[in-house]
Amino acid sequence: MINRVHKVFLYCILISSDIIAQNFSTPLDNKFDIGEKSLTILNDNGLNFFFKKLDSLDRKLIDKVSILHIGDSHLQAGFGSNETRKLLQLRFGNSGQGLVFPYKVAKTNSPPDSYSFSNSEWDSFKISKSHSSKYETGVKGYSIVTKDTSAILKLSVNPKDSLDYSFDKVTVFHPYRASDFSYDISHHDNREVLEESVHDVTQFNYKVKRGDYLGKIAEEFGTSVSEIKKLNGLQGNFIYENQILIVLKKERYSEPVNGLEFTSIVKSRIDFDYHSEFILDSLKEYMFIKNLSSLKTSSLQINGISLEKLNATGVLYHMIGVNGATFEDYYTSELFFKQLNHLKPDLIIVSLGTNEVSDNKSDIEEDIDLLINKLYQSTHRHFPILLTTPLDYKRKSALAFNLSNQILNYINTHDLPCINFYDLFGGQGAMLQLQQLELAQSDGIHLTAKGYKLQGYLLASALLEAFDNCNDD
Repeated sequence: MINRVHKVFLYCILISSDIIAQNFSTPLDNKFDIGEKSLTILNDNGLNFFFKKLDSLDRKLIDKVSILHIGDSHLQAGFGSNETRKLLQLRFGNSGQGLVFPYKVAKTNSPPDSYSFSNSEWDSFKISKSHSSKYETGVKGYSIVTKDTSAILKLSVNPKDSLDYSFDKVTVFHPYRASDFSYDISHHDNREVLEESVHDVTQFNYKVKRGDYLGKIAEEFGTSVSEIKKLNGLQGNFIYENQILIVLKKERYSEPVNGLEFTSIVKSRIDFDYHSEFILDSLKEYMFIKNLSSLKTSSLQINGISLEKLNATGVLYHMIGVNGATFEDYYTSELFFKQLNHLKPDLIIVSLGTNEVSDNKSDIEEDIDLLINKLYQSTHRHFPILLTTPLDYKRKSALAFNLSNQILNYINTHDLPCINFYDLFGGQGAMLQLQQLELAQSDGIHLTAKGYKLQGYLLASALLEAFDNCNDD
C-alpha cells in the first residue's frame, strides 16, 4: 500500500497540470488518492459563519469576503498563499491581491506575486525582532523606515500571474495619524525608471555554512533566491555545506530622478488613525509613492499596503507571513492589532509553530490561547479562526510531533477548526521522504516551491469541500 507521503506526491504530479484551473465547485476527485480523512477539516462546524458569508458572496448578495492568513517563513515564501488565493478567487471572484509589502526594499525574500524597488535605502524591522526595536511593526509584520524625503518607493503586481491583480484602491498602513504623514501616489510612463537610476556593483564568493538555505542567504545579502540561482546556474534549491556561491554585493549609488515626469493618479484620499485609503483614476499594475514628509516625525514609516479592485466582487486573501515569527511575536505587537481591525476579517487562518520547534519551546498552548483571544478582542467582530499544524522538522522530529499534538489538543478543547498538515504530509519522520520527493528543501524545515504550492492547493481544496458539504446539508 502507498504511504501517505507518496499519496501526496502523486497528487502533486496531478495538480501540476491545468487541472487546477478547472471546476472547483465539486469535491476532490477520488483519483488523487490522498485519503478522505486527510482532507477533513477538524471541527468544521466552527466555519459555518464563514461559509454563510461565502454563500452570500456566491449568490451576489454581498461584494467581498476577507480572509487573513497569519504565519511565518512558510507563508512569507508566498507560493502556498498564492495558490490558495488563486483557487478561491477562481471560484468566488477576484477582488484584488490584498496585503502586500515592499519585501525587496526591506532586504528580505519576496513572494512572487509582487515586486518593489526604491532609489533610496530604507531600514527594515520585522515582528519577530520588534521587541527591542523603537519602531513597531504593524499589520504585515514588517516595517520599512526612512528619513530621506527624496525617497521614491515603487510597488508593482506581477503581470505574469494567472489572475489580473491590477488595482484602483490602495490602503497604506502607517503607525500614526494620517494627518501626520504626507505623500503622493503617482505613475510614470517608464515602469523601470527607478531601477535605471540605481546601480549595483561587485560580486563575491560566499561559502555555504551548515544550516544555510537559499532564502536565508538571499535575505542576508538583500537579493533574491532567483538571482542567486541564475548567477550560479542552479536548477533547484539544493545547496550543500562548503559550496561556493556567487553573490552580488550591492553597493548602491543613484542618479537623480526627474520628479516632474511623475503624474498623480489619486482621485480621492480618506485618512484614518493608522492608515489612509486612496481611490485611483483607473486600474494600475504599478505605482510610485513619493514626496514623503511629516511635520511631527523625521522617521517616515510604512507598515503594509493593501491593493484592491474597487468594483469587483469576490475574495480578498491577505497573506501575513514573517520569517522567524512565533505565536508570541504576534500577540505582543499592539500596532499589529490596531491595523488588523481595518481588514474586517470573515476568517482568520493561523499557521505557526515551526519557530517554537526551532527555539526548543516545549509548551505552546498558553501562547496559542493568548493570540486567539487577542484576535477576538481587538477586532470586535464575529469570525472563525482556523488553525493548521506545522510539518515535521527533520532534526527535531519528536518536538515537532509534540507541538503539533498541542495544537490539536487546543482546538479540541476550544472547538476550533483545524487542518492537520502535520499528518497530511506524512507525520513524524516524514521530512526525509519529502526531501527525496523534492517537496522539501535541504534544511529539513522548509518546503520547495512545489511543496508549498501543494500545501496551498490542499488548503483551498479542504475549504471548498467543506463549503460544498455544508451547503448540501
